Amino acid sequence: MEISRDVRIVFSDLDGTLVHYPQELRRYSFVEELEDGKFLVRYKDSGEERICLALPSTTRGYSLISLETCQRIKEIRDKGMHFVYISGARTVTFERRRSFLPLVDFEVFENGGVITQQGKVDLEWQQNIFNFIGSKYSLQTPVEERQGSLWDVYRLLSQKGFTLDVNGYLTQFRVRVPESNTRLAEEWSHLEPEIQQKMNVQVVSNLNLLDVIPSVSGKENAAKYILTKLQLDPSHAVFLMDDDNDLKLAHECGQVVVVNISHPKVLEQLKSDGSKWHRVQKQGVLASEEALDYILRQL
Repeated sequence: MEISRDVRIVFSDLDGTLVHYPQELRRYSFVEELEDGKFLVRYKDSGEERICLALPSTTRGYSLISLETCQRIKEIRDKGMHFVYISGARTVTFERRRSFLPLVDFEVFENGGVITQQGKVDLEWQQNIFNFIGSKYSLQTPVEERQGSLWDVYRLLSQKGFTLDVNGYLTQFRVRVPESNTRLAEEWSHLEPEIQQKMNVQVVSNLNLLDVIPSVSGKENAAKYILTKLQLDPSHAVFLMDDDNDLKLAHECGQVVVVNISHPKVLEQLKSDGSKWHRVQKQGVLASEEALDYILRQL
């Protein structure tokens, strides 16, 4: 599969796609911290080396992005392409990472809950989200004081004893998957379809956890909004991805580049629809660079 010459915009996930965690990288490379705070990644099989920047994370320690990856993103934008980060990362994590990442045209985080354009929050999109989460609160506002259907669901699940995480989130919260064959697992099997049908939320799998987001949110809806804003068709988009929470957006884009397979459903999709899907061969930061090079060669 070759990237269409009509491609005008690149959407890219972050964790597992452009950004990689040391615990993954150490399976096939050596990771060494340098004196200047950067990291050296040396691949065990080939000896290839990359200098990487360390990005903070709220729950998983630091992650790494190679300087070569950063340079390729700049080159893609220099060729007139739009570039969009589209991630499930919570607001506090993305804000901590922003200064380390290359500048791009749009940033989407919290699974579509927040969109920024050239660093400024897109107020039209946020007004749409506010209808479900309320508008008069900040990261410091206790969830008990937040209004809207999303927080009504939070309070319902909290009362029933589910383990929830709202730390650093503005437009979503996270649910720990209940252990199988427990009361909570049985209760969740009934609650999940009910809250999605009646309380204007959707549930998205992410990092083996569950993200509860407004029904109008989601990576695919945020991407559609950006495409409309730029007067572009989905066929103009290529998407770099790795996980099952990326699949809805992948189906909307003209071309898909799989940088890593973080969930069996991604491999299933590759096998069933190879016509617009391309899988890179390398791993970790080299896979990110391979994916970006794949796009650059055809621009």
